[in-house]
Amino acid sequence: HEVTAIDPGARTVTVRDLDAGAEFTLHYDALVLSPGAAPIVPAIPGAERGLVLRDVEDLDRMVEAMGAAEDVVVVGAGFIGLEAAENLAEAGRRVTVVELAGQVLTPLDPEMARPLERELRRHRVDLVLGQSVTAIGADSVTLSDGAELPADMVVLAIGVRPDAGLATAAGLAVGPRGTWISRDRGRTWSRSDTEAYHAVACARGRCVAVGAGGRVGVWTP
Repeated sequence: HEVTAIDPGARTVTVRDLDAGAEFTLHYDALVLSPGAAPIVPAIPGAERGLVLRDVEDLDRMVEAMGAAEDVVVVGAGFIGLEAAENLAEAGRRVTVVELAGQVLTPLDPEMARPLERELRRHRVDLVLGQSVTAIGADSVTLSDGAELPADMVVLAIGVRPDAGLATAAGLAVGPRGTWISRDRGRTWSRSDTEAYHAVACARGRCVAVGAGGRVGVWTP
């Protein structure tokens, strides 16, 4: 089943039965919104060639693409990007990881990231740090310095953004990056002031310490 629409005024959600193809309506007293996040696909030429890794269907497409691929470029050196690079290298592919930052795994301090970079190179994973991919061609990618890398397959692992399509269509307040704007106790703002609560990954609230708006990393009701 899939929720296809929210009506805050009537306090109902429209649900589609994916097997039968039929739709029906459910009433709610309070609604918890937790649709998760969607992979970021950069607005660059050839981005449609890039593969993302979010669900089992994405994994199936990646495994299929590996069959004819020898040179693979992974864009992004976060946890997902490095996990993909590790498995692709283990499968015998020539792997290059391109990362805009000057190190892998940016949440880590640089001195913690350096041993990981050495280990990746020891396993024949090339690292291109401080560069971004500006275009994806038929069999190569172009970097921000103009250089080109061979790429039979491209994996995009540059992060996620809140999946706020339902919330936006329902008239809930959404920030510039798609996060839902929070008021008190995790409730969202909407035209009808309905009882709708959001989950952690999509929240934007006001920092109690400094009074500034920002993305909420932890929310407790």
